[in-house]
Amino acid sequence: SMQTASSNDCIREDLFSPAGGSQGSDAGERARMLTTSDRLIKGNERLKNAHSVTLEMEGMAASILNDLSKQRETLMRSKSTLSYATQQLDVSRRVVQAMARRAATNKAVLYLIIALIGGVLLLTAWSHT
Repeated sequence: SMQTASSNDCIREDLFSPAGGSQGSDAGERARMLTTSDRLIKGNERLKNAHSVTLEMEGMAASILNDLSKQRETLMRSKSTLSYATQQLDVSRRVVQAMARRAATNKAVLYLIIALIGGVLLLTAWSHT
């Protein structure tokens, strides 16, 4: 405990001494400052690169969102067109079904008329014999 207090005092003296520490010659201090400055410059360059990449990605994202918006509008128009076409096909199907019913009715009436004419002819032929 006494030794720890003494070592803490030594560290304090080194840090706050005018020489800047036991290793703190002017050349050493200058080298540390240059190293720190280099690290700051490199860190700043990395930040600038990251910022430019972020801006580029933001531009690409905006472009993609714009494209997606246009595609959404196209899909909505297509949906509307398909809905209209579906409605018209339903109307057409009902018209064709009505025409088929009329044709079947006309066919039945035609067969009935042919049968009546045939019956009249048979009756006429039978009554003349």
